[in-house]
Amino acid sequence: MPRFRTAAKSAIAALIVWLVPFAASPAASADLTLRIAGGGPATMPPRNLPEDLVRDQFTSLTNGRIDLATQLKGKLCIEYECVEAARRQSTDLAVLSCSDMGAFGLTLTLLELPFIFRNSEAAETILESWLMQKLSASMQQNERLQLLSVFPKGESKGLATTSGPVRIPDELVERSIRVSKSPAEFSLVHTWGARAVPVDWPRVPAEFKRNTVEGLYVSASTLLAADLNPHITHFTRTGGIWDCNVLVMDLNRYDGLPNWANQAADEVGSSLQIRIFASELTRSANEREALKSRGVEVYEPTEEENSQWRQVTAGAWRQLVGTFNPSDAERTLADQDLQDMIALLKKAGAL
Repeated sequence: MPRFRTAAKSAIAALIVWLVPFAASPAASADLTLRIAGGGPATMPPRNLPEDLVRDQFTSLTNGRIDLATQLKGKLCIEYECVEAARRQSTDLAVLSCSDMGAFGLTLTLLELPFIFRNSEAAETILESWLMQKLSASMQQNERLQLLSVFPKGESKGLATTSGPVRIPDELVERSIRVSKSPAEFSLVHTWGARAVPVDWPRVPAEFKRNTVEGLYVSASTLLAADLNPHITHFTRTGGIWDCNVLVMDLNRYDGLPNWANQAADEVGSSLQIRIFASELTRSANEREALKSRGVEVYEPTEEENSQWRQVTAGAWRQLVGTFNPSDAERTLADQDLQDMIALLKKAGAL
């Protein structure tokens, strides 16, 4: 994992350079309080966004001039509501899933295109080299948000069902599968043959009790956070959409901060992104084992079955034409040497 080590060393060096101007100053009382909010299983679980780490970084980077107030357990807002709270300035920083950002604009559609990334390591490399800068500029212009950080919530999503396993797309036909507000997620599950049903997380348990949904398209991380026992009995690792989170701030609020606070927010976002990417592989393996310990059968598709999930994917990309920049998508695939995927999508008229 040499890129993780290189990225971590770069981050530490940047933090040292940034801390030097403050090292000789006496500790000051807080000049500014920033509130960070998130909550619900579709946002970053608090265990994956360490409150103490975020607070300590803001304190260190500003010599105590920023006090961070955390509301990461859904007390202030849940999912996409946290962006709405940021726009009302009842919070400053919002943590939510890339999928829920689909309620506000199309900037992050690229990150959710089916099988756009081989894995989280590939996603980190591409974000670090060129994509993060483009996403940040687009989000400023289109969603009027400052993008501070993008990081994995878990591994790629899979199908959690009330009965199964679901081995190939044909076994998913006509099942009602809960999806988020992500256009990419809706298109993919629909293309695989299921009835894609958008349901907000607070309503999910009730929908299972009424038997109106038969499964979810989620990562193992989200499934563990949701704790939907005894409804979910099987989890199929189909892959497809990379499960990620973002840390954002309303652009008007960001622009209204003093320059030193802007720089601190940018540095904290960058450091968090590096740290969470570095821990993702171990966390994902542990989460699969945790699912098994809860009695959920985890199914690993064969190579032939994986090929079927991927082949159907072209239809979802075709439905999403116009919601993403095709040259950025092709560059992302080419950077990973995914020439077969590029050929498949061009043949389908999706690139």
